[in-house]
Amino acid sequence: MNSEQMEEITRHFGIVADSLRSDIRQIADGHATIRHERQGLPDEFRDEFKEMRTLMRLSFSQLDQRLTHSNRTCPRSNPAWIASKPVEPNLL
Repeated sequence: MNSEQMEEITRHFGIVADSLRSDIRQIADGHATIRHERQGLPDEFRDEFKEMRTLMRLSFSQLDQRLTHSNRTCPRSNPAWIASKPVEPNLL
């Protein structure tokens, strides 16, 4: 190998090394961005879970109020009234 070939190989290696350095820097930046975004996810999930739990409690509370009101106003929907009535056998 002569000195021109060595210089060409050295120059080519320098270009490849710079390209790799740039690629590695981009990967590191992307990784840092993902880690930063991922750190906020548990808080976001926790907040959404709390909100959904609150909405479900409200829905069940409203359903309970409607059933209680229905049992008071319509005796046939009251489980105690239903249990007190004898069941007639179905004769076929």
